[in-house]
Amino acid sequence: RMALRALGDVENALAAVNTLAERDRLLKLNLAENQRALELAQTSYRVGRTDLRSVEQQQLTLNSAKLALLRVQSEQLSQRANLHLVLGGSFESPPAEPASATSP
Repeated sequence: RMALRALGDVENALAAVNTLAERDRLLKLNLAENQRALELAQTSYRVGRTDLRSVEQQQLTLNSAKLALLRVQSEQLSQRANLHLVLGGSFESPPAEPASATSP
């Protein structure tokens, strides 16, 4: 029963890693598109086609995209730590090896 639970935990952690990787990829594409849209809005403002409000709104959209990406990347790191623990790893430091009497 414990083995099945452990396998389920590993499967869930791996599924979360895959889902977050896909979200990360999509958010990076979204970020690139928002960056390009900001550049276009700034160009339109410089030539007088739009007002500064449009540029500022696009900057807010870009910042929101950056924040969403950072949240997913943070969750990815958390899930990696969870997967490490589920697979039996720990965060304790390994015991220090004694220094040898002869140094190379």
